[in-house]
Amino acid sequence: AFVTADLKYHDFFHYQNQMILIDAGHYETEQFTKDLLFELLTKKFPNFALQISKFNTNPVSFL
Repeated sequence: AFVTADLKYHDFFHYQNQMILIDAGHYETEQFTKDLLFELLTKKFPNFALQISKFNTNPVSFL
């Protein structure tokens, strides 16, 4: 399986019968790692003033 958030339209249809393709969006895949990355970066760089977003919404909407 190939998981990405940047699969081009024509590539999706070209490879659809050759492998399992998952074309997930950036928000849909990154929302689950935001807290983990914040924790890891805070431990790795304790002198940096890191902030985590309080917003948990997808900035992209589909019609």
